[in-house]
Amino acid sequence: MIQFTVVHNYKNKLRKNGTGLVQIRAYIKGNCKFFSTGIYITTFQWSKRLKQVIDHPNTFQYNA
Repeated sequence: MIQFTVVHNYKNKLRKNGTGLVQIRAYIKGNCKFFSTGIYITTFQWSKRLKQVIDHPNTFQYNA
């Protein structure tokens, strides 16, 4: 069984412009793998509770 979770700024490294990477964390047979989405957002544009992008011009596309 595969389980997916979306995470923001997993390695706690921000770019010079203050944005962090959004990644997908996948658990496959007890092993954890990370896949990059190529989406960079600020910490204020991420909801930790909902694990979704908020207050961004492309919110609906990113959360889909």
